[in-house]
Amino acid sequence: MNKLFSAEKKDNHLEINFICGENVVPWAYNKAAGIAQLLIDSGRFEADGLKCISFQSDGKSAFSQHITSDNRLQLQTTWTWDPDTGIVRRNDAIVNVSSQNVVVFRCLARVVLPNGEYDVYSQKSFWAQESQGKWETLHAGEIVLRHVWGRTTQGATPYVCVRNTKTLRGLIVHVVPCGNWMIRIAPVASFNNPPFAVIEAGLNDENLHMVIKPGEKIEMPVILYQSLPGGQPELAAPFLHKYLLKTYFTNSKTFAPVVYNTWFDQFELLDIPRLRLQLKAAKQLGCEVMTIDAGWYGADNCSWAVQTGNWHEKKKTAFKGKMRLFAEEVRKAGLDFGLWIEPERVGQKAPVFHEHPEWLVKIGGYARIDLENPEAYHWLKNEIKRLIKTYRLKWIKWDFNMDCDSDISGKELYGYMRKLCQLVCELKFEHPEIFWEGCSSGAMRLDLTTIQLFDNHFLSDTVNPVDTIRIFQGTCLRMLPGRIGRWAVIRSPGSIVPQYRLRTKDSPHTLIVPRSAGWEPSETANINFVMLTSMLGMFGFSGDIAQLPVSLTKEIKKYVLFYKKWRRFIVSSVLHYLTPVENINTRQGWVAFQVQDPDTTTSLLFVYKLGLEGGSEPFWHLRDLLPNLKYKISKGFFTGKTFSFKINGKDIMSNGLQSGISIYAGHTCLAEVISIERL
Repeated sequence: MNKLFSAEKKDNHLEINFICGENVVPWAYNKAAGIAQLLIDSGRFEADGLKCISFQSDGKSAFSQHITSDNRLQLQTTWTWDPDTGIVRRNDAIVNVSSQNVVVFRCLARVVLPNGEYDVYSQKSFWAQESQGKWETLHAGEIVLRHVWGRTTQGATPYVCVRNTKTLRGLIVHVVPCGNWMIRIAPVASFNNPPFAVIEAGLNDENLHMVIKPGEKIEMPVILYQSLPGGQPELAAPFLHKYLLKTYFTNSKTFAPVVYNTWFDQFELLDIPRLRLQLKAAKQLGCEVMTIDAGWYGADNCSWAVQTGNWHEKKKTAFKGKMRLFAEEVRKAGLDFGLWIEPERVGQKAPVFHEHPEWLVKIGGYARIDLENPEAYHWLKNEIKRLIKTYRLKWIKWDFNMDCDSDISGKELYGYMRKLCQLVCELKFEHPEIFWEGCSSGAMRLDLTTIQLFDNHFLSDTVNPVDTIRIFQGTCLRMLPGRIGRWAVIRSPGSIVPQYRLRTKDSPHTLIVPRSAGWEPSETANINFVMLTSMLGMFGFSGDIAQLPVSLTKEIKKYVLFYKKWRRFIVSSVLHYLTPVENINTRQGWVAFQVQDPDTTTSLLFVYKLGLEGGSEPFWHLRDLLPNLKYKISKGFFTGKTFSFKINGKDIMSNGLQSGISIYAGHTCLAEVISIERL
């Protein structure tokens, strides 16, 4: 892997050179030079205003210290290069070196690309339509990316690609959020030459008013820089995955148990006899955990949303205060027991909403816990620990469905997020037996911080298989695929689908799936397609599995067994895109992923055919195999007619493979998987 950057001190300035272009511009262009921009109560400091006072480098890392020209604030920056992936990790911190408070209004890390014309790839991200990318021209004015309402991937994601339109050389920027984030890309003109592309990223400056005390040090959000091979984000993704695996996930849980979650059965309506049927079916399918979703807690006859913060069982409905007994039934059946909670949110029907307003930041009819308040922090931690002990939990689904305020403290949720990270890390350390699932109305807070906090994170509230393929494509440009949680949400058509908050009667027969985040409307689906779209990540189930025909239950068990065989492999693999990322509205065509162990090069090839268009299956040219070694190719895992053959890596990469997707009458979406095992 070629080195992405070099750093050296010249005069009083630190000069950073990227392979996509030198970060060297005439110092007269103050707004297009230097490594950062600081705006504090005594002025704006960049380029000449930030004097480099020390510099060290060993070829793989560089550390420098800079001081504002008024000698009040010091910027410390560390650049660490990973030679295996080419990724550069940047850690910035600011230190008040004066004897008085300093108010910071902006602190953004800066890199500058040379004169040229540029395109920018960014992702919009909304509920059930996450990680939807698009290229646009960097023309007149800035392109500014921020999330909205405190949820870090609602509105936009902290990821951007900038490429030269002629050379296609470029740079990818990832922000690892700690509070509200922003990325700004601006063309800065120099006379009649093409403009520089100035990229600034870090803590959001929209309402920033951070007071730093004398001697205090504040760590800024980590930023990752990647080169953009061939101008294609898809080609860069495997390097990010490899970097994340060896940097963040060396000591984490290796895989997820197969979970059954109650939500898509009858949503918040929980009925014990019905749940016993789902438990029996979950055991038959091979599930290892049963998780009770929202609806088990708080006052009776109130929506789940207004009762968050009251983590005590309902007395007249749901389990009627006897959920411990049902949890014991689950354990006797051989499954572990899990619960859904939304710890950070307090609804107006929760007692704490009225009893301890000093613990809360109220936002309309609900509130968030003020984790920077020690009493509130310890109350919430103790509530979660009480639930773990009372129900002997092995799985917690941690949801986050609220929009945050603008943070009147002026810290852009910096302090709040640091305390949230502390809370989750403490709970994980004290309860290593728990599997922690992250969620935020699906993926409204799925970033490089939360993917480290939780053992997996839910992909999206839409569970339609085609939707999840398209969202998965965009998400894995910036996330580790094996840490994404996905459900096969199924029931038998012929049954009446449940309307949200209304009870329904069921009748058995064939398989249907939701078209989005609920059962109305629904559509029929091929079981092979549903299972293979769900198992690429961390695999689970929801819906009415108790009413499935025996024949389908037997078929599904084959997929569960296949997943259990390969799940350690999937969670520690990188993903190669063999087809381009497409928008969620593109419902036709071929999609192929190569999931690969970066050490052994063993791979799984997942192939999906969407819709009726697209013609015959292409040959898939796999990547990063060892040319002179033999591989065993195996197909037909779910047909009862498995067969294998051997071929060398060079032939697979040059000639390609086909999955040989089987044709199922009446189904327009099909899927197949083959294994490529190194011998």
